[in-house]
Amino acid sequence: MVKPSLHLALLFVISFDSVHASAQTVSHRPLTAEQVAVYRAALEEYEGSSPLHLANRTDPFGLEIFEANKGCLQSEGILLNMAKRNVFHDLSHDVELDPRAVLIDPGKREIVKKNDPNELLRNLFNGQPPVYEWDLDELEGRYEFAEMITFSEIAFNKQHTRAALCSSLGLCGGGGLVVLKKVRGKWKISKTCPSPIT
Repeated sequence: MVKPSLHLALLFVISFDSVHASAQTVSHRPLTAEQVAVYRAALEEYEGSSPLHLANRTDPFGLEIFEANKGCLQSEGILLNMAKRNVFHDLSHDVELDPRAVLIDPGKREIVKKNDPNELLRNLFNGQPPVYEWDLDELEGRYEFAEMITFSEIAFNKQHTRAALCSSLGLCGGGGLVVLKKVRGKWKISKTCPSPIT
């Protein structure tokens, strides 16, 4: 039988370990040339010459992403690196991914939310508070800021000929998980994994 004090100590260690394991940590290594090439290929899908508002950090490619898309990823031989499932990159210190990209701090999401045109339109239809013409004028130019692209970390197959990443756009989290294929040394988007029905 475990003594109460020892039992509490073990419980503390297990609790601390599980919390510590789920903590997100920034990678001290810069993006590799291959990771940069994958992100660049993913950004090519966003058309237009206007600025692309890109979150200045990636999100981890966690176990929940892998499990939700397991069938799609396993059919491409893409594996989850368990040692790096809670790691993300700070893009502020890496090479330029796209000349159109403007890095945005995702911590300022409340500012983005305040400037979300959908919120203003909801106010317009509800009439509370009233929305005036100058409110609409002031909002002009901030719409794209509300549509911020966030990328996850990249998961590769063993041969590094397939890659997968999540992209989200805007406040509603629109986007999805895309699979890229390396063809003659160049990365191209191959398919999008369907979102699981919940």
